[in-house]
Amino acid sequence: MEIAQLINQIIPPSDWEHREGFMNMHIIDQLSYSKRQLVESLLMEKLIEKKSADTLIVETLAYMKSTKSLPVLNNLLITSPDNFVKLIIATSIFKISLDYAMVDIAIDLFLTFNDKYQKIPAFVYLKSFNDNKTDAFIKKYINDPDYLISYKAKRHLGLN
Repeated sequence: MEIAQLINQIIPPSDWEHREGFMNMHIIDQLSYSKRQLVESLLMEKLIEKKSADTLIVETLAYMKSTKSLPVLNNLLITSPDNFVKLIIATSIFKISLDYAMVDIAIDLFLTFNDKYQKIPAFVYLKSFNDNKTDAFIKKYINDPDYLISYKAKRHLGLN
């Protein structure tokens, strides 16, 4: 398979039709070492070229545990104008490096969300740190007056 085709399989077009429910881990898992290295480099190049964070690329690099991508991801964390995207980047950096500074950054980013439709999916990212600090933070929302926020906080903490 040509490498451009492979990249397009791993990172399909950024629209609902191509990305809703899309997962690429099975493709990544089947790559040889040399192809994996090439894919890693090409994904980093895509992030650098775009000068913006395609969250599927960011999360794919995190899945690959790409330590080489950390400078690119750290730069995107600083330059991205979207705090939800920054939350995804911080989570991804943590998955690669276990940099606990990302826990505080993630919590600070969450605090900027005023809309419940940002908070609700953000719980997924906070919980992925699997850390006492993020769990304690999520716990503050289990009695939120908004039912959906309360429900999602409880669900992510494994409470009924």
